[in-house]
Amino acid sequence: MNFEQIQQIKLRTQSRLNELEDRESLDASEQMELFYLWKAKHFPYDDLQDAVKTLRDAESFYDYSQYRPAVELIEDWLNVLSLSGYPGQFSGFSLSIRSRFNLMSSKDLSDHRIAERIAAPFESYFQDILLPMVLLLP
Repeated sequence: MNFEQIQQIKLRTQSRLNELEDRESLDASEQMELFYLWKAKHFPYDDLQDAVKTLRDAESFYDYSQYRPAVELIEDWLNVLSLSGYPGQFSGFSLSIRSRFNLMSSKDLSDHRIAERIAAPFESYFQDILLPMVLLLP
């Protein structure tokens, strides 16, 4: 993600956080969203690029003292990104089985609205990076 995309995420997060904090009461899904919004507010955005560099560098990658904090930060970043889909939809680098969709249900997995929402955190990657690479393939 580039600087502008990260800034947009921060602005959307703060705006939605303010909106939910101003309400007198929240339902269960809004409470879950508020929890992840609060975590996103305190996420160390400035450390994100260094974490990615650590995972891309062979020497740093195999140095556990650098690797583990980088992985933990990326896992937290996925929780920030989950706010574009189902807040908290990730468990580490996997989809959580405790989400608002059932990974064992063919009905849920074939529902385009659910699939779009699950994939929403990666939409900019799909559009800006992956699709152009695929289009270049012979």
